Amino acid sequence: ARNKSDLEFSDEARNAYDDIYNALETLNKTDLTKFDDSDPLTIDVIDISS
Repeated sequence: ARNKSDLEFSDEARNAYDDIYNALETLNKTDLTKFDDSDPLTIDVIDISS
């Protein structure tokens, strides 16, 4: 049987996954060709694998 902390972790992990999935889905629907170098919006890609 799972204890309470396992269930809480599962909910946190599921919510984090949903947030990431939704962000990627939004990014996929965004036409990045509309952005140019003068656009103040910048997207920083952070390498978390190291």
